[in-house]
Amino acid sequence: MCYIMTLSKKKIEELWQAYKEHPTAHFVAAKCGVSITAVERYCNLEHWDERLQEIKDKARSLADADAARQLSVQKTEMLFYEVKIRILEFILEQIDAGDYKPTVRDLEGIVRLEQSHKGGAPDSGNEQSSTLSEWLDNDKGGKTLLVKKPV
Repeated sequence: MCYIMTLSKKKIEELWQAYKEHPTAHFVAAKCGVSITAVERYCNLEHWDERLQEIKDKARSLADADAARQLSVQKTEMLFYEVKIRILEFILEQIDAGDYKPTVRDLEGIVRLEQSHKGGAPDSGNEQSSTLSEWLDNDKGGKTLLVKKPV
């Protein structure tokens, strides 16, 4: 007659943790000081292979969702940037044609547009608000001009 020893829940949890680290009976047995047969028995009883596969699948799914979310944010930022550039180019064309004189409110709108895109504060002193300085006015003869500095 063969005697089968039952392990405590704490010991079984220790085996499971070791199995997640390296899923082989030899590794778990050596790390936790139990027999390979005991590890194999609990691996089968507790369905560790299936549990580990479920964990891997869920981790992969979460990683894929995170990558998709980041890609979506990047596409949105790029679209926002392109729209902002088109708006600014349109304003510059109107100014060059003499059809438009921007007001302080217009310039503030451009500042808000830039800051909402970059997430900066108006007086944060960081690079987020410096882009507007490329578009600021030079007062020549009372006419406000937006001048884009060369990049």
